[in-house]
Amino acid sequence: MRKRSDAGYMRDYYAANRDKWRLTEEKKEERNRRRRERYATDEAYRERCKRHSRSRCKVAKRNVRLIEAYGISQGEYEAMFERQHGECAICGSRHADRRGLRLHVDHDHATGVVRGLLCGSCNFGIGKFRDSDELLAKAIVYLRSHSGRQSPDK
Repeated sequence: MRKRSDAGYMRDYYAANRDKWRLTEEKKEERNRRRRERYATDEAYRERCKRHSRSRCKVAKRNVRLIEAYGISQGEYEAMFERQHGECAICGSRHADRRGLRLHVDHDHATGVVRGLLCGSCNFGIGKFRDSDELLAKAIVYLRSHSGRQSPDK
């Protein structure tokens, strides 16, 4: 494992030898040519590339997306998932959605603060009500007035 002092040394070394380490278009083309050639001729390398593309990249892409969109890492997502026992924070369903996708990250669109994890139906429902508790309250009154139950106001 590299020490902090090694990082400073390497930073200075790269700064002093930029031309040696700069990745030019010619170097990129040569590197890609060698990779394509190896991919075409080496079956084990080709399978490793395919396996890497299918698995590890998906995890990395998901982590980057979570950080960029919501400011949370995959680890933080998993911690929220565990706190909610793998259930939607509103309806309690244990499945993410019909296609087996994960629970959605619910966040306040005005502040960007993450509130919890929701199934697709609950997340879309909140979105359709534009995160407005007033509209949701009106919807509750409406539903109760048309279902034979009493409104909380009456």
